[in-house]
Amino acid sequence: VVKTDNTSLATLTTDESGEKVKLEGATRIASAGVYNFRDVKLFAVPSKTFEFKIKSSAVSSSQPLSFTLKFRECLLGEVIREDNTCYKCGSAISDESPLRIYRDYSLVVGAKECERCPDDAFCTGGSSIGPQEGYWRSSALSDSFYSCPNSDACLGWRPDGNDDPQGRCDTGDGYEGRLCAVCKNDYSASIGYLCAPCPHPALNIFRLILTTTLLLMAVVVMIRSSLRSAVKEKSLMSVYIKIFANYIQLFTLTATFDMNWPFEVKRLFFYSDQVGSVTEQIFSIDCFLDKESGIEFYYQKLILFAILPIFVGTMAVIVWICIAMITKNWTHLKSKIITTLVILLFLVHPSVAKIMFGAFSCRDLGDEGQFLNDDLSIECWTNSHNNWAYSLALPCLILWVAGIPCVGLWILFKNRKNLRETPVKMKYGFLFSGYKQSSYFWEIFVNYRKISVAAVSVFLFNIDRFIQALIAIFLLTLFVWIQERRQPYSHTVLNEMESRGLLVSFFTLYLGLYYLTDELGRGVKTLLLILMIMINLWFIGYWLLKVSQRLNKSYNKACNKCYAILCPGKKVRPNDTRQFSNISSGTNSEGSATQKKTYVEVKSMDRNFTGVGVDGSKEGVEKSKSGKPSKEKQYETMDQAGAKFIKKKAKNSKL
Repeated sequence: VVKTDNTSLATLTTDESGEKVKLEGATRIASAGVYNFRDVKLFAVPSKTFEFKIKSSAVSSSQPLSFTLKFRECLLGEVIREDNTCYKCGSAISDESPLRIYRDYSLVVGAKECERCPDDAFCTGGSSIGPQEGYWRSSALSDSFYSCPNSDACLGWRPDGNDDPQGRCDTGDGYEGRLCAVCKNDYSASIGYLCAPCPHPALNIFRLILTTTLLLMAVVVMIRSSLRSAVKEKSLMSVYIKIFANYIQLFTLTATFDMNWPFEVKRLFFYSDQVGSVTEQIFSIDCFLDKESGIEFYYQKLILFAILPIFVGTMAVIVWICIAMITKNWTHLKSKIITTLVILLFLVHPSVAKIMFGAFSCRDLGDEGQFLNDDLSIECWTNSHNNWAYSLALPCLILWVAGIPCVGLWILFKNRKNLRETPVKMKYGFLFSGYKQSSYFWEIFVNYRKISVAAVSVFLFNIDRFIQALIAIFLLTLFVWIQERRQPYSHTVLNEMESRGLLVSFFTLYLGLYYLTDELGRGVKTLLLILMIMINLWFIGYWLLKVSQRLNKSYNKACNKCYAILCPGKKVRPNDTRQFSNISSGTNSEGSATQKKTYVEVKSMDRNFTGVGVDGSKEGVEKSKSGKPSKEKQYETMDQAGAKFIKKKAKNSKL
């Protein structure tokens, strides 16, 4: 090329079709014999290699200058347009807050369109995207965002900072791992995915001893009341405690439903869980287990609960044998051991069921996989998880969860005709005390009632939360209807107490439905929270009132008996209006007057309660279609009750 050439032309060409390669400014005029292709724009399919040629009118050659170019891929955050150009996503959409930036984004190399920023994420353009507060994602390349079970533990990602685009966990309060739902070392997990720092070992031991003592006191009261009910027909304190335990356990099961519960409700569930499932708090406190051992922390808990029924049974036998050796009283030892076993096994049954069901409850995290709800650090359906689930949890579900109620039902059915005999009442009275003769099996139904709610919470976890909650509400509605229809207890107050406990659990779960929507303001949700707490406090207050009335009644009777023994011939203290006006020394004239007054009292008894229950307590007579009891049956039963009442009072008057 001659340096004085300023007129010849050079053209950049390619043999590829125009769809694959496009050239802009491919022709250049010589300038002092030089062709400058600096501003030429080449558009080609990304990641492809093409051959280009330069032909000049000033150069006569059959072999033009040729070279190859490899075009780069579109970068992460860019998309390929129709003209084969790479376009960086980031066109702003709209938002009023500078921190909540919604822009287009792309996390797929080679994508043809940008994606709209999800509602639960921040997007600043390109591939820059992260979760908002209360949300988490598995990796920086995932556009799937998951609501954290404890929203306060997920701090999210701030676009104006250098945060991890996966989302930050509140590590200062002990949260880490997937969904920020795993507790760090030296932290203990509780219901609602709450983490709390482990206290000082000395303080922790003190709490363990205190909790154990309170548990033992409650168990002793239930055992003592159950044994007394075998010889004293009206001892119903164990039934009151049993109904309250049923309420607490069912109330706690509602916490296992993912309803976006506010922090205050989770705290309420936490304290209820300590009361209703106190065995779990004692035998599986996280701070007592070795997180550095070769066995995963969760599987250590699984082992403890698998042997828990055996442990409590062995301890019951040892304690009663020791008491018999110390007191040298071996009377009814077998009955006492069996009663204690029945009470302890039915108390630990809900906790064992919840843990064993949890071994099969997995949360789906998309491409990340499935992980245990109770411990999101464990991936489901791996060889390790399958070994523990099918070798330990499944046998325990068959042996303990399904087996304990079945054995109890078989025992009750076998002794159904002898339930009023003292030996049977001493051994198994806890199972049927307070129930009508026709509802001797009701305690078994109550246990399966709790198991069914737990099963809905576990096995329907991955379906829509609203549908899952509706199924649970349907079950609670069915249970309330059955309770009202059956009226299984022999006392009206017990039936009312059980029905109210079920209704409180129903309304708690129903109010939780409103937390699944973002349409309600904070003020409305706060009002729902107050209403939820008031409903539960109302039932607790009602239960305490009935228990105090029962205790006061027993106290007055005890005082009157002591007064009559210490002061024979004196008037009874006037605090018990149902006693006689005088306690005689047993003369015929006074005894005759006593019989007359007693018969009047018997005739004035409520005719709707003329029968007797399984444990000997008054029970309502089945009414006819007209709504009134049969007159023959009524008067026959009244005469029997009156004779029994006269005989008992005459015996007491001889004291």
